[in-house]
Amino acid sequence: MNAICCPDTKSSGRPVKPITVLSLVRPERRAAVAEHAWSYCGDPTCDVVYFAEDGTTLRKSDLVVRVGEKEPDPPRTVCYCFGHTRGSIRDEVLQTGTPGVIEAVTAKVRAKECSCETMNPKGTCCLADLRKAVEEARS
Repeated sequence: MNAICCPDTKSSGRPVKPITVLSLVRPERRAAVAEHAWSYCGDPTCDVVYFAEDGTTLRKSDLVVRVGEKEPDPPRTVCYCFGHTRGSIRDEVLQTGTPGVIEAVTAKVRAKECSCETMNPKGTCCLADLRKAVEEARS
């Protein structure tokens, strides 16, 4: 089976569950959500967030949240459940040298206090993105 690609960038997308898209799309666009299977465009330069095989797209302006990895300016959210941004992570690294954000979020995930599927535009846990943001802040 061929991967579905973003109609704007032609980059491969990652499937997302309908609950993710329904939770984040503006009310006036919800009718289109049920009609399609959606993929997430992870290209940070692309305005498309979700796309369907027929070329239908949902762009940044169609969502109720800012998509941190697609935004050039702060705040650039990394963890949507607990409000961690690239800036807050960088500040913690500068102040402490050893940020506790990963451990704190890991504990909350284990306690089932997160809602990644409905709050994160990727529809997945943010821990990998948090680790990446910590490493970027350290360099």
